Amino acid sequence: MPTSYFMPARILSGKGCVKEHASLLAGMGRHALIVTGRTSARANGALADTVAALEKENVSWSLFDRIEANPSIETIREAAALGRAQASDMVIGIGGGSPMDAAKAVAALLTNPLEGDALFAGFYPNPVPPIVCIPTTAGTGSEATPYAILTDHAMQTKRNMGGSELFPRIAFLDASYMMGLPWSTTLNTALDALSHAAEGFLAIRGTALSEPFAVTGLKQMIQVLRELAVLWKEGVPADEIPFVIRESALIGSMFGGITIAQTGTTLLHAMGYCLTYCRNIDHGLANALLMPAYFEFLEKKMPDRMKLLFGHLGFSSAEAFTSFLKTLFVMMEALPESDIDAYAAIAAKAKNMSNTPVPVSLTELSGMFAACRLPSG
Repeated sequence: MPTSYFMPARILSGKGCVKEHASLLAGMGRHALIVTGRTSARANGALADTVAALEKENVSWSLFDRIEANPSIETIREAAALGRAQASDMVIGIGGGSPMDAAKAVAALLTNPLEGDALFAGFYPNPVPPIVCIPTTAGTGSEATPYAILTDHAMQTKRNMGGSELFPRIAFLDASYMMGLPWSTTLNTALDALSHAAEGFLAIRGTALSEPFAVTGLKQMIQVLRELAVLWKEGVPADEIPFVIRESALIGSMFGGITIAQTGTTLLHAMGYCLTYCRNIDHGLANALLMPAYFEFLEKKMPDRMKLLFGHLGFSSAEAFTSFLKTLFVMMEALPESDIDAYAAIAAKAKNMSNTPVPVSLTELSGMFAACRLPSG
C-alpha cells in the first residue's frame, strides 16, 4: 500500500516555551508581522511573551490585531498590505484557528499577489515567508497543518487554501494561555479536535502512517471530553479547569492537526461550514451537531470501520456516542425545511466531499441535514 508522511513543523511545548526558545525566532526574519484577534492574546499573556521573545532577539515587529472569527478574504488582504508596507519577512499567528489560519494566508499573500480563485489553488510561485503559530485554544490543530480556512462571502461558505508551503516552521504549545477560556470555547474547540481525529480516521486519504495519530487523537480527546463533562455537570467554573486537562486538550488537538495534515477532512466539515456561515454556529459545535447523523449514516454503509472508530472512543454504537454528546449540549430544534436542500447543495460542491469514505447522494446529504438538531434559541 503506497503511503506518505510529511510534517515539517517543529513543535515545542510546556509552560514558558515561547520565551525559553526565543533564539529560534532570530534566524527566521528581521521583521515579524504578528497576526491575532483584538483582545484574547493580550488577556492571556501570549502577545506579551511573543513581543518579549522578539525584542530579546532584536527582531522588530508590527501588529495586526483585527482578525475576526472565521476570517474573511478581505481581512486577510488588509493584513497582508500592512505586512508588505512594513517589509515583514515572517508571520506569527497567535490565537485559535482563525488567527493561525489567517497568519498562513497572510504569509502567502506577502509574496504572492493571488487574486480570485487563485488564492485557493494551492500554487505559490514565490517563496512563502516563515510562519510561526502559537495556539491559545485546543481545537483546530492549525499549528500542525498546511491549511487556512477563509470565509468567502461571495460563495456564502468557508473555503480551504493549502499547500506544503503553509506549514508553520515552529509551533509553541503553552496551555497557560488557555486557563481563562470560557466553557463554551473549551467545549466547542475540544469537539473540533475530536472531529479532526475522527474524520482523519475515516478519510479516503488516510494511510497506515496517519492512522496512529488519528487513534491517539481520538482517545485523548474523548478522555478530555469525558473529564470536561464531569466538571461541567458539577458546576466547576471554567477558570478552575485543571491545567493538566487544558494541556491534554492542547496536545490532543495537535494530534488531530497532524492527522488532517496527512488525510484532509471529509463531508462532515463541509456540512459544518454551512451551519457556521449561514447560522453563525461555532465551527466545532457545528461539526458536533452533525456528527450523530453523519456517524449513523456511515454506520449503515461501513459497519466494520465504524465499529473500530466507536471502539477507540469507548462506545458500542453511534447511538451510544450521541447519548454522550447530549451530556455536553442540548439538541432540540430541526433546521427549517427551506434551508435543508440549500445547505446540501452548498456542501455537495466542497472538495471534502471527494474524501468521504463512501459515495453520498444529494438526497442522503439532505437527509443528514434534516436529522440535525440545533440548540434551542
